[in-house]
Amino acid sequence: MKNNLIRLFCFLLYFVFFIFNSDLNAQELEFPSIHQIEHSFYKKNLPTQIRKQDVQKTIPLQHRNTGPVREVFGYHPYWMNSAYPNYNFSLLSTIAYFGVDVSSQGNITNYNSWPVTGLINLAHTYGVKVVLVAINFESQSLTTLLSSETNRTRLINNLLAEVKRGNADGVNIDFERFPGSQKQNFNIFMKALADTFHNHIPNSSVSIAMPAVNWSDKFDYNYLASVCDALFIMGYNYHYTGSDNSGPVAPLSGWGTYNITWTVNDYLSQTNGQNEKIILGLPYYGIKWQTVSNVRGSSTIGKGSAKIYSSAETEAQSKGKLWDVESQTPWYRYQSGSWYHCWYDDSLSLSKKYELAINKDLQGVGMWALGYDGARPELWGALKDHFGSNTPPVAVENFRIHNIGSGLIKLYASESIDADGYYVYMGTNRDNLRLGYTLSQPMVMLTNLSADSAYFFKMTAYNQFGESPDSEVLGGAKASRLADILIVNGFDRLSVSGNTRDFVFEHGSAIKANDYAFDSASNEAVINGMVQLTNYKIIDWITGQESTDDETFSNEEQQLLKDYLNQGGNLFVSGSEIAWDLDYKGSDSDKDFYHTFLKASYVEDNVEDYTLTGTNDGIFNDLNFSFDDGNHGIYEVGYPDGIQPENGSISCLKFNDYYVAGIQYSGTIGDSPTNIINLGIPFETIYPSDVRNQVMGRVLTFLKTATDINDKNMSASSFPKIPVLHQNFPNPFNSSTSIIYEIPGVKASSVILQIFDVRGREVTTLVNSIQENGNQRVVWDGKDKNGNTVTSGVYFYQLQIDDLKKTKKMLLIQ
Repeated sequence: MKNNLIRLFCFLLYFVFFIFNSDLNAQELEFPSIHQIEHSFYKKNLPTQIRKQDVQKTIPLQHRNTGPVREVFGYHPYWMNSAYPNYNFSLLSTIAYFGVDVSSQGNITNYNSWPVTGLINLAHTYGVKVVLVAINFESQSLTTLLSSETNRTRLINNLLAEVKRGNADGVNIDFERFPGSQKQNFNIFMKALADTFHNHIPNSSVSIAMPAVNWSDKFDYNYLASVCDALFIMGYNYHYTGSDNSGPVAPLSGWGTYNITWTVNDYLSQTNGQNEKIILGLPYYGIKWQTVSNVRGSSTIGKGSAKIYSSAETEAQSKGKLWDVESQTPWYRYQSGSWYHCWYDDSLSLSKKYELAINKDLQGVGMWALGYDGARPELWGALKDHFGSNTPPVAVENFRIHNIGSGLIKLYASESIDADGYYVYMGTNRDNLRLGYTLSQPMVMLTNLSADSAYFFKMTAYNQFGESPDSEVLGGAKASRLADILIVNGFDRLSVSGNTRDFVFEHGSAIKANDYAFDSASNEAVINGMVQLTNYKIIDWITGQESTDDETFSNEEQQLLKDYLNQGGNLFVSGSEIAWDLDYKGSDSDKDFYHTFLKASYVEDNVEDYTLTGTNDGIFNDLNFSFDDGNHGIYEVGYPDGIQPENGSISCLKFNDYYVAGIQYSGTIGDSPTNIINLGIPFETIYPSDVRNQVMGRVLTFLKTATDINDKNMSASSFPKIPVLHQNFPNPFNSSTSIIYEIPGVKASSVILQIFDVRGREVTTLVNSIQENGNQRVVWDGKDKNGNTVTSGVYFYQLQIDDLKKTKKMLLIQ
């Protein structure tokens, strides 16, 4: 009896505690969002960013004539700052820079590199708004912030100042864990924030990151929709890393009460039909769990981990992609000791959710997070299909230029999705690039060039809605033989002023002035295997002002250069922050690459000296010259590196008595003789041009000492022999899909493209003919060789070019 009374008393205490602490219990239902999980990870693993005082000028938001037919709102996390140059800005309306950390007192405590000038300028060029995200995920901190008018006002003023400082276009609030007791204070805060921004920045945007389920009823959907410009529904986290069972991250339907369809209907109901204020945010990521079995929805073992789309899709293709009819999402499973399940969204499942947003006439859609698709095109394609009916195509990629002998120069690029054709602009300097060719494919052979000049080119794609962004500018010089010199443009960083992406002009003009021919390529074309470094005796690699913001040399680039030097290649590399990035801030492998292969080590950042002197023992021993401090028409060099020789190199150029600006090395790497010049300043900024030409002459003379630079014979064997087979698009697909491939070499090849089922039986042959080298595109309509529509399932498409084969997997869902 006594024990029963004690149990009853404890139950009553618990019941009272539950009633008076409903905020706490409601919050326990709020699992940490992917925003919070990833922010917490990078907050621990990246250094705190103090406020930048020297913000470079940003351009105003430009008017756009065409764009997506609905709002497309993408979060750009600060840890993805190197990814934004590859975004398809034509398909975006707003980029939310995630973000700055805010405190309980309304102060900004971590700026996370805000403002990123290159991102803002690039977005504004396309008429895309950039809004700043304010981040706080701590309950007590948010309570202190929201319950104080002084703190709320301080935060509003701080955010307004930061948005103005970056010349940005609004603010997004991501406060996810404040208690329900602050519901009214949050309303007051958002009303004051929206009024302040709308009054001080005309046409600015104020939005909120909102939950898929309003667990603690702390968000007043109707009021917030009425005072703000948008409510961004975080339409994910239905299953999260801590879930007890594996399952869809963003189910369109089924899987219990809560799914995307339920969430959208709930928002429409609670906002009294303010559909024009609602953005449906969707995941560009998935969750992988260890599970107890292979059964769908199996119990999980420990916590799961997030996988960005590009990684999840690649793994799904290799492990066997499955389709869950109930949730309308893909997943895959595999066994490696234990079982593993990964659920994510792809172009097909996202398309079904886009159709829901269209059918409900929402303001638009969005994603967490931009850049998580990597270089894969299919998610952009899904956006294009649903919201980009009047947008131009994306920029061409893998741009490169080859001398193929007999005075012929060939331009190549990869095909741009939705392009009707291509424009090639050409000229002999950066000021006279004029339209030279209109093409149906991104490839052209140039036959009528003068041998007296270097030529420079850029390429765009076009369709009925306009022209894509420009490619970078590349160049070539006509020769009777294959060129032995390759210029690689690796200066991708746009977060610094002055990167006009055309510095191949300074490098190429200087090479031509010394009577050498040259080819050129984007670093992406090199990374993706379109250009083989080992076909050239000298590589001139441009890094400009690449730095930690955009990786001076990625791991892939480092490996390519290691292989090149180990096979006896000769390298000229120049840039102002190579040593800072690789040696001072880099990993152990970065440091080893800089010491062992670039033959130098870091000494000092930002040597404040713009004059250089050749050392007595170096190749520039009788030269004195300067590089651009911002007043000589190229660009201001920020933070030039002071370096010193390592592993057998010697100094060849110095700033002054204390700091070395360049090293030279003549010796071996592995068993191969090689020569290396490494400058701690960008070569293109040396002025005037006659001095720059003289410097390049010294470099080339030194690098070619091991062999005659013009002893190559023109042959097809000098060109890449590996065919390139791209992933089909869209994938999965339910009616037709495009297959793009590239034929290497300098002559036509025998090409066979076939479709096989999972048992290896031929379904149909799409191509069996002789085709010219370059890009090719074929559409499969999902039918077999007899014209019958095939059933849903996994299929393989195989490309055979002469004796070489490439195979990829695709998924048809009828």
